[in-house]
Amino acid sequence: MKHAMAAALSMMLLGGWAQAGMATDVVRFQTNVQVDVDAAGQPVRVVMPEDLPAEVRTFIEQRVRSWQYQSATLAGEPQPATTYIWVNACAVPENGAFRLAANFGGNGPRLQGKSSFAPWPRYPVSAMIGRVEAEMDVVAEFDDHGNVRSSRFENAAFHKDGKPLAISRARLFEPDLKQWLHNVHFDPEIVAGRPVSSQMRFHVVFKLAGNSAAGFHEQLQEEARASAECQAAANAGIVPVAVNPAVRVIAAPQG
Repeated sequence: MKHAMAAALSMMLLGGWAQAGMATDVVRFQTNVQVDVDAAGQPVRVVMPEDLPAEVRTFIEQRVRSWQYQSATLAGEPQPATTYIWVNACAVPENGAFRLAANFGGNGPRLQGKSSFAPWPRYPVSAMIGRVEAEMDVVAEFDDHGNVRSSRFENAAFHKDGKPLAISRARLFEPDLKQWLHNVHFDPEIVAGRPVSSQMRFHVVFKLAGNSAAGFHEQLQEEARASAECQAAANAGIVPVAVNPAVRVIAAPQG
């Protein structure tokens, strides 16, 4: 499946930035960072994943600390809080080294366990046989235990053999997506020492990849180069934007 192959390729590249032969690839990746803020909205602690190279951890931590945060409230009063931020990052090769950029990718609950990544839902067999591809947003509400309690699908588009389908094929994908959500559990955000319910949005793409490994690699590279964070690494920076978390990230003015 494309998602599993893409994740494996990204981790392989991250594991060998300094290796010869790797220096021409754009490396796009995503990581999750715990941020504790006080009642005034100041980040008092940033907990970085240990599986990233030290230089990358330092760069992303500095980027996360440079963002502004709006205090969570309880009964109208500002409160200290803990949130988990998804950071979209990219390393663009330059003269045998890498230029880094990190972009705010949203915040909310964190996936439980050691992995920063939720396992991708499997490609429904009936959709694969029918060569139906799909792209959609899955919006899920999580309770204060980090378990899904409701979900809905938005902005769904369906294709077959590269051509858009006028009739929805959601029924082919919904059962597997709902089952996937109920098998995924999160650590909730914390406000004033207590866990709270939250909302998360997943952009899910089901795409049938070709059989050529070289073609698949180039396809991933094109998608990486087109991403906002990779363009930022090659050019200017990016202002982060948050959507409906307990703690809000405030976009800092550019300059």
